[in-house]
Amino acid sequence: MASDELALHAVGVQVVTVRRASGGVAPASDELALAGGDTLVLAGLPAALGAAEAKLLGG
Repeated sequence: MASDELALHAVGVQVVTVRRASGGVAPASDELALAGGDTLVLAGLPAALGAAEAKLLGG
């Protein structure tokens, strides 16, 4: 899944970087393909971050 498919901007959140499961860090971009074990580093207001968390964990 590409990071732009998450549409987190729709809830007011920006993906800042992605921490790879391998230990590397990738800058955010619309074309970045996410993989299992990746950790998203997000920026936004508390309510927006809560909405993004619910969206990500709820599918």
